[in-house]
Amino acid sequence: MTVAMCARLIFPANDRRDMLIIRKVSDIKIESNWRQLTDTAEITLPRNVLFFEENDLREVFKRGDSVEIKLGYDDVLITEFTGYISQVFANIPILIRCQNEMFKVKQIPVNYSHANVSL
Repeated sequence: MTVAMCARLIFPANDRRDMLIIRKVSDIKIESNWRQLTDTAEITLPRNVLFFEENDLREVFKRGDSVEIKLGYDDVLITEFTGYISQVFANIPILIRCQNEMFKVKQIPVNYSHANVSL
């Protein structure tokens, strides 16, 4: 019996491109623990994908784009991570860092002032 590992990265459609589904990955690291409030994922993509040669990576992947990572065996895939792109490195190989919903919370500015405060 042979079991094949499968991965599917789904980048939903936005105003710059249509929905993009990638099945070829070099490496995926997902880090989730209770000490850090933010779950992170690091995706390494091979450069020899035809789509990347035809399109500018800076236009395809941008900070804030949503991403869904599904992993499994024999096309039985489970959603392991859902979040947003936080950084894109267009070197060879392509490296994409992602954060979960805390990415959107971190974008909200927080200002607090109080009239009667002493230090």
